[in-house]
Amino acid sequence: FILPSFSYSDFAGWSVRTGYYFYASPSFQAKLHLDYREEKGWAEGIDISYRLEGGKGNLNTYFIKEKDTQEERWLASLEYQQSFFESTSLKLRLNRLSDQYFLKDYFGQEYQTAYLYLAHRGPGYNASILAQPAVNPVFERGSIERLPQFKLNFDFQRIGESYLNSEEAIEITNFKKDDKSILRADGFLDISSPWTSFGYFKLRPRIGYHLFHYWYEREGEKSGGYRSIAYQELNLFSEITIKSGNYTDIGRLSLDYYHSSEVKDDFELPFSLGDYRKATGEIHPENLIKL
Repeated sequence: FILPSFSYSDFAGWSVRTGYYFYASPSFQAKLHLDYREEKGWAEGIDISYRLEGGKGNLNTYFIKEKDTQEERWLASLEYQQSFFESTSLKLRLNRLSDQYFLKDYFGQEYQTAYLYLAHRGPGYNASILAQPAVNPVFERGSIERLPQFKLNFDFQRIGESYLNSEEAIEITNFKKDDKSILRADGFLDISSPWTSFGYFKLRPRIGYHLFHYWYEREGEKSGGYRSIAYQELNLFSEITIKSGNYTDIGRLSLDYYHSSEVKDDFELPFSLGDYRKATGEIHPENLIKL
C-alpha cells in the first residue's frame, strides 16, 4: 500500500494520491495509482517496471474523466533501453497523450517527443540512427520529424606519419513536415596541428571544410541546392610563471581567432528547418575573436 500524499494546485484544487505497490521479483514491479482531485475527480493508472537480459523499461498509463468538463484525458508511455553488445545499444521513448497539456496539468512535466535511437561504437568511429516521428497528430501536426537521421563520426586521429590530425563527420537526415520533405546531407573535414612552441607562446592552427547538399520537391518539381563553408581557426596560448620568495604567480593568456566564408547555391527550401537548420553564423562564425 502506498501512503497517501496531499497537494494543492490552482488547476485541480486539493489532491490526494495513493495506490498499491506490487513487487513480483527484482525484474518486475508495478504500481497501481488511485488518485482524487477536488476539482477533477478520480483518476487511476498503472506503472510497470521490468528488466530483461541486457535491457530495462517502464510502461506507464493514467486515465481520468474530469468531473467539471466531462473530458476524458489520458497518458500511455513506454521507455526502453537495450544493450545488444558492449558496443551497440538501443533506446526507445514513446508518449501517447490525449492532448498537449496533459503532462503539465497533472504532473508538472513538459511533453517529450518520441524517438528510436540505435548507436554503435566501432574501431575509430561512432555510428547512430535516429527516428523521431510525430506520434500525437492531434497536437504535433506541423512539427518537424526526422525519419530517419544517420550520423557517422570518425575519431580524432593522426594523418599517417605526418604531424597533422584530422576529424571527420557525416550526417544524412530526412526531414518531414506534414506532406513535405527535405533530404539533407552534410559532412566536414577538419585538419589541425598539435600545439607548437615559439618562445613564451604556443600556437595551434586549424582549417576545415563543411559541405551541405539538399534535395526536395517544390511545386511538384524536384530540386536541390548546396552550401559550402571553408573555415580557419588560430589558437594562441601563453603561460608565464614568476616566483617571488614563497609565492608563485602564474599568468595565462589565450587568444582565439575564427574566420569562415560561405558559398551557396540560389535555392529556397519548402519549409524552414528551425532548430535543425545549422545556420552558418551559429556553427562557423564569419569573424570571431575570443580572449
